[in-house]
Amino acid sequence: MSAPNRRGILIANLGSPDSPNVSDVSKFLREFLMDPHVVNLPWLLRALLVYAVVVPTRTKTSAANYRSIWDCEAGPLRDLTNRLSDAIASALNVPTAVGMRYGTPSLESAMRELDDVEDLLVISLYPQHADSTRTTIAEKIVSESGNRRVRLLRPFYQRPDYMHVLRTHLHKHLQDDTEHILMSFHSLPVSHLKKADTTGAHCMKTDNCCAVSSEAHAYCYRHQCIRTAQMLGEGLGIPTTITYQSRLGRLEWLEPSTVDVLAELAGAGVRKVAVACPSFVVDNLETLSEIAIEAKDVFRQNGGETLQLIPALNESKDLVDLFVSWISNPDGMFEELPSQ
Repeated sequence: MSAPNRRGILIANLGSPDSPNVSDVSKFLREFLMDPHVVNLPWLLRALLVYAVVVPTRTKTSAANYRSIWDCEAGPLRDLTNRLSDAIASALNVPTAVGMRYGTPSLESAMRELDDVEDLLVISLYPQHADSTRTTIAEKIVSESGNRRVRLLRPFYQRPDYMHVLRTHLHKHLQDDTEHILMSFHSLPVSHLKKADTTGAHCMKTDNCCAVSSEAHAYCYRHQCIRTAQMLGEGLGIPTTITYQSRLGRLEWLEPSTVDVLAELAGAGVRKVAVACPSFVVDNLETLSEIAIEAKDVFRQNGGETLQLIPALNESKDLVDLFVSWISNPDGMFEELPSQ
């Protein structure tokens, strides 16, 4: 029997269907939406909503959207996540695996692949905290961890070294004639923010709650998005707006809507905009289809001319080097998860 490895890396992302076929997309949507961290309803109501309403009405449209961006066998999210993982593994020469919260390769299979690792560092590819991303990944990993040591990367939405990489990336891609920049974050139902509020008395209680110091900000997705956008926009000299995308259903969601703001800007005479999506580390359906195709159409239909999607960091050398530096010096960067 080989000696256990001292350290290994798990790169965790949310996931993607196995293919853009309707059957695979339907399977993926059922797994994703039945997570109580995603649809915060009692099991029976959640099942009725998912199986009787959402999946029957949205699967064909979602499958068509996936087909519009599916440019390789694995699909863009898995392909880019794999490339990032391979680059980190090559730089560190340590066991590294990719695991998806939904779909394949699963977090369970990644944990089995790293079964002989004593000290497991998990990099969740979400800079901001949300129960529907970071918490659900952490809980699934804990359920599979056994007695070994597992540490999860802390939210890195405002770390100066990360912001330097992100700001450099934005400047590299931003076109000189851009008139307005949208920092578009994945939206969340307002109920998710209130549930995550550790004080029970801060989030969404006032219009400026995110600007008022509170311990709730450690788990407040909206505050962390706003902070990221503020830091990323410093010194740009171009008007910047924070917006939210990817709404689903009739609940109250974080606003303003990305497509609504784009329509307003076009109507006001803005012709060239750029959209950055700082809640995603690698590109996916929400960036490549929802922004680069659907949002661009909205902008043009309302009089705009050019919408530029700023690509995610993906497997860029600067991001790989940053992750490698955090993995090499993990104390303070990673929080220890409880054993099973």
